[in-house]
Amino acid sequence: MPACSGGVLSGLEDTVTAQDTAYADLKISATDRRRALTSRAALRLLLAHRSGVEPRQAADLVIDRQCPLCGRPHGQPRSQAASLSSSGSDDAALAGVARADLRLGVDIERIPDRLFAGFDRYALHPVEAAALDVAPSDPRPTPWAASADPGTGIRHRIDRWVLKEAVLKAAGLGLDHAPHDLLLGERIVHAPWKDATATRDLRWHPVVEAASARVHGLWACLIPGPAGHAAAVAASVPEEIHQVGIEQVLSPKA
Repeated sequence: MPACSGGVLSGLEDTVTAQDTAYADLKISATDRRRALTSRAALRLLLAHRSGVEPRQAADLVIDRQCPLCGRPHGQPRSQAASLSSSGSDDAALAGVARADLRLGVDIERIPDRLFAGFDRYALHPVEAAALDVAPSDPRPTPWAASADPGTGIRHRIDRWVLKEAVLKAAGLGLDHAPHDLLLGERIVHAPWKDATATRDLRWHPVVEAASARVHGLWACLIPGPAGHAAAVAASVPEEIHQVGIEQVLSPKA
């Protein structure tokens, strides 16, 4: 951070609020604390970049995280200037910023070696379960590897998971909406993903079934992520996505 910011920022702590730090400090392990702080810092820096303000002003941006149920600052991030979402898993963090009228959700997950027993019944819609040759009505625990090819089977399941988590974040519901009550359709809309070196074609899945009306009308797509992770973006409109590099976010404004 010092190198990319021209020495203006010495570390993550320079980009977040005392409330952000207090939230991270509630985590038990040092890794969890660092990931929580990184996720919040990334979102603030990305919002500062989009808003055209200096990285050192990231901590001054107003981001409301009040939970509508308990009032504590751990809810969905909100800003009057933009639509926001962030996620973290293992040693990775993902942040997204879009125009204020676009509902947005992002999710990133490390791809595990094993899935917890019952994952399929919890996460998969019956249509998805049938496609993966799983019987969700079977009362027995789901085996660790319910696939002839465990690696591929787990990857497909985590891909579905991040797509659904992103959608439920965009809907403002999170896991209060059961993932197995959400069904995404086949990928039918194309939109480009652009980073510093290349443009890729992303295909978006529409929501075709959900228990809550707030989920209808949303779309989701898988995006490139770091090795060993799956990542997704959901939005109310499938649009072009731009990956912003750390150098762009931290560079002082001209």
